[in-house]
Amino acid sequence: MSELIALLLLIAGIWYWQDTTLAREIALRQCRRTCRELGLQLLDQTVERTRSQLVRVNGGPRVLRREYQFAFTTTGEQRYAGYFCIVRGQVLDLHLDLPDLTTDEHSSPHQLYLQSDQTVH
Repeated sequence: MSELIALLLLIAGIWYWQDTTLAREIALRQCRRTCRELGLQLLDQTVERTRSQLVRVNGGPRVLRREYQFAFTTTGEQRYAGYFCIVRGQVLDLHLDLPDLTTDEHSSPHQLYLQSDQTVH
């Protein structure tokens, strides 16, 4: 019986590792695409997972929700933060702290927030 439990834990670990790797690839593609579309430069060419948790989407079964952050710049001089969540391989929401480009560069950032139609509980 203990061999069966060990095998199931090994399978679960392998699934989690593969799923996390796939989610990170999706996250990096989304960051690159968003920065390209908005004329921003993705810094460090990387994203960092900051949190993972189980959530319900639209009242369904619990699924993993992964939160990521990344850094970008508009001019190459200052860094700004971006955040987003991935559930089931799809980006649910995206949040960018954008600078106010109509005033000086040291003004407080504006926030751009895009959210999907799915409800997370």
